[in-house]
Amino acid sequence: AGVLHGDDYLRALSALRNDTDPVVIGKVANGLEKVRVAFVPDDLRDAFGLYVQRTLGPALDRFGFDRKPGEDETVSFVRPDLIRWLGDRGHETRVRAHAVELAQRYRNDPASVDPALASVALELAAQDGDAVLWDDYRSRFESAKVPAVRSRYLGALSSFRDPVLVERTLH
Repeated sequence: AGVLHGDDYLRALSALRNDTDPVVIGKVANGLEKVRVAFVPDDLRDAFGLYVQRTLGPALDRFGFDRKPGEDETVSFVRPDLIRWLGDRGHETRVRAHAVELAQRYRNDPASVDPALASVALELAAQDGDAVLWDDYRSRFESAKVPAVRSRYLGALSSFRDPVLVERTLH
């Protein structure tokens, strides 16, 4: 409605970073998506990444990478978004490294990875992946019998950033 300036909106979102309610953190991530789409050109990606780290990093630190016994179910819904945001838009190396490790674990033993995290881990691992990883994902996509597994690998195939692999995916 034009009542709140963008810088005030970003400050308001950032002020919620220490909120312990996962629903609030999820709303912060939704708000960031609106900002990113409308106001973050390529030349501001790095600055926006630092903002994402400062804003969402504390929540991931509180909730952790992995599900804990007895944790609130809403944490399981927001955790993949935090990992995606911090690994992709926040360019956070510790999150990306964890995602790569998680993706490898999933490829070796899918039951060893929380299904809520499998897709985001495969996608983040793909972003810096090579042709060998692309071939592995494609093979797993094509041989998957379970629709959810097939969908995970399809999403991951679309996450590779190497232009040659992007072209292979499109074909």
